[in-house]
Amino acid sequence: MSNSKVELRKILPVFLSFIVMGFVDIIGVARGYVKKDFELTDFAAQFLPMMVLLWFFVLAVPVGVLQDKFGKRNMLNIGMVIQAIGLGLPFILYSLTIMYASFILLGIGNTIIQVSANPLLQDVSPSEKLASYMSTSQFVKAIISFSGPLIATFFFTSFGDWKLAFAVYGITSLLAALWLSMTPISESKPDRKPASLGVFLAPGNTTEFVSIFIIGLGIGNMFPIIFSLALDRLPERANEVSGLIVLAVSGGAFIPLMMGFISTIF
Repeated sequence: MSNSKVELRKILPVFLSFIVMGFVDIIGVARGYVKKDFELTDFAAQFLPMMVLLWFFVLAVPVGVLQDKFGKRNMLNIGMVIQAIGLGLPFILYSLTIMYASFILLGIGNTIIQVSANPLLQDVSPSEKLASYMSTSQFVKAIISFSGPLIATFFFTSFGDWKLAFAVYGITSLLAALWLSMTPISESKPDRKPASLGVFLAPGNTTEFVSIFIIGLGIGNMFPIIFSLALDRLPERANEVSGLIVLAVSGGAFIPLMMGFISTIF
């Protein structure tokens, strides 16, 4: 968005998607409750968050490519609906298998949300305000991430069921998708052929993938800065840039699993 006019009716539903994005961090407290309910070892319990974070590695780049074809808003809505389905599964049947399926869908949906929301925010933000809006959106996401354990604990102590937090998050995800689907947004279209996976899977890009994965272990708080700097240099590659940066989140899938394995042994 090149002009300086701020349209709240477009920015607010996109900002809401960042609130929905933060719902994924409930996996930490959920893992604790599932571990207790099904008497899991530390190692087995750590597979739950891995089922979420692994999809950032598998899907981040393909989603960035698909956005060129299907549009950022459409992909974002798909992600929020998939996430809502995952959050609703435990209310159909509460079993360990269902919880693994729930976490998998939560990971798939949230990967799509994270890859799609940032480029869409670019389309509804004045260019000179994009960096500040990116920082604000990440701050909002951080507040939601911090609130997750408190919300789950509230429902457990008040109603005896921590899973009610999943219900609140799932319904909010659906409402956010509905609001965004009714919001007219003119998306930027790159003046080039849509990217293909071949661009990223070429042998010459192997080093870049490894570097991004390693850097991903520690760049979470710098996301707004990195993304805005990348867009300054490659504005026509917003979708691919978002996918590559979100790919880095998958680095967090393996450290907890290693810790759980060590805890089980010793």
